[in-house]
Amino acid sequence: MSAVDGIKPPAPTVASPSPVKPAPGFRELVSQAKAPVSFSRHAAQRMQERHIELSPYEMSLLHQAMGQARSAGAKQAAVVMDPGIFIVAPNSNTVITTVAKNLGQPMQVISHVDALVLVGRTSSFEEASSPRPADGGQPAVHWSLIQN
Repeated sequence: MSAVDGIKPPAPTVASPSPVKPAPGFRELVSQAKAPVSFSRHAAQRMQERHIELSPYEMSLLHQAMGQARSAGAKQAAVVMDPGIFIVAPNSNTVITTVAKNLGQPMQVISHVDALVLVGRTSSFEEASSPRPADGGQPAVHWSLIQN
């Protein structure tokens, strides 16, 4: 192109490549895996209002579920467990909010999550936190992470 009547065409622009975030290193992945589960102020408030309490075993399952969601590449996930549904940010091991499973509503919609982790029941003796009943009855139902 040439200048017409003293007006110069704009200089061609070259799009600069967007900065690429390097993949997390081994140490970062290990520190994420060991980081404890944290609760946002909002999640802690919701848990208190909805009377949701987690045992140490359930906290461990929640942590494992976050690891599964993180390894699947999830940014936000819904973790469905016995005490409730936990909306989590797996990359920071943070619970964003909680939903009680029995709110008396026939249907609940959860949006803006890109993964769902179901934590299912098991009656495995090794995972039981209490011994089998002395009367020979069925052991108490316990929860564990569903694996593929």
